[in-house]
Amino acid sequence: MYRIPFSALLLVTLSNAQSLTGKATYYGGNENGNACGYNDLEYATFPFGYSAACGSDVFNDGYGCGKCYKITCIGPYGNNPGCSCDSSTPSVIVSCMDQCPECATSHFDLNPKAMERIVGDGLAGTCGVIETTYERVSCDYTSNIKIRAKTGTSAYWYGLHIDDIAGNGAVSNVEIKSSGSSSYDTTCDKSQGPSFWICNG
Repeated sequence: MYRIPFSALLLVTLSNAQSLTGKATYYGGNENGNACGYNDLEYATFPFGYSAACGSDVFNDGYGCGKCYKITCIGPYGNNPGCSCDSSTPSVIVSCMDQCPECATSHFDLNPKAMERIVGDGLAGTCGVIETTYERVSCDYTSNIKIRAKTGTSAYWYGLHIDDIAGNGAVSNVEIKSSGSSSYDTTCDKSQGPSFWICNG
């Protein structure tokens, strides 16, 4: 097994959230092999099985992966009298775990569990598209951050995945220093795809 001793400097920032108007659809979900490179979706702990595919500035070429949003059902999107929000749980917090290429910034493609939570019982299919408000919120992970080496990593090529980031939910910059070094001389970015960080230096 190839192992790299290092310490990583992760830059995370969470800007002040504001509630904005948007819409939500839903799709089958993609818990494995999604565009963000996550292995699985946690059900027993945060995010409790709630995820979304995000697009445009929210997905941000993969730099938006892991960010969390509170999605609140306002009502049907357009004329759909058979659609209504759940009066008890009209809101859900989702983690952005996949890409929705056709989605605008204000459009979240929810997984079935998330859509079913915020619309009336059994109405996910009837609603199809709903009007929402959305806002960026903190991710309530309680476990330690996880850093995984990407498949194919070697002494000459290093890629990594970063999971379960509490608070901000996503990372904007990664710098690495070798064990015993005083400087962070290796930088990582997503220039080779949204699902992982490629490190050079």
